[in-house]
Amino acid sequence: MSDGIYIAVSGSLARQEQLDRTSHNLANVDTPGFQARSLRFQELVVDRASGRSHVQSAQGKMSQAQGAVEETANPFDFAIVGDGYFTVKSPNGTALTKAGNFKVNENGNLVTQDNLPVLNASNNPVMVPPATDFYVDENGNIWDDYGVVDQIQIVRTTDPANLKPIGDSLFLAAANSLEPSVATVQQGHIEKSNVNAVESMTELITIQRHFEAMQKLVQTFAQIDSRAARDLGSING
Repeated sequence: MSDGIYIAVSGSLARQEQLDRTSHNLANVDTPGFQARSLRFQELVVDRASGRSHVQSAQGKMSQAQGAVEETANPFDFAIVGDGYFTVKSPNGTALTKAGNFKVNENGNLVTQDNLPVLNASNNPVMVPPATDFYVDENGNIWDDYGVVDQIQIVRTTDPANLKPIGDSLFLAAANSLEPSVATVQQGHIEKSNVNAVESMTELITIQRHFEAMQKLVQTFAQIDSRAARDLGSING
């Protein structure tokens, strides 16, 4: 089998991964707090003697760009403006999210749409006062008529490249990479997905064309190999 077919097949697989990743981004264009993912590729040398190599995907990259902040007037919606994440209690431990479309459960705790408790600076579930006129300031402090009753914790990671997705808008980070954030909180707002739909659609079309070109190359090299095998058989015969 020729070296060319190995290169073409690896290129096809790489483009397929890109297609899947870009399609996933587009599927989450309306998901609050979603951060677009991309892939990078590296050359993998398979046989140093022959110099044969192919392309494989390496660790992906997550966009840290700020998503658009949209006003909702819902007092349980919160947006982080700047470099920061909310912390929530997940089955996998403390997780990070930018999706601030919260709600209150029957215990008076602020929770995500999946009922994961939002945490305060002491890593305890945030309590929301029963009063309807509570408000949250830019530092995440929750106020009622008598003063501050709790604070929504906002952290940043010093190692965003190693955030581990455990959902569309939920991530795990090494505990030693977290520190308090100076980002501000806006109540009655949410941070939208930072996916650029137009750019992603254009990228999807380009990747699809590259994928189809690689598929044609695979077919071409397969035909060449088949013809060579027939010719060799004719000579030997």
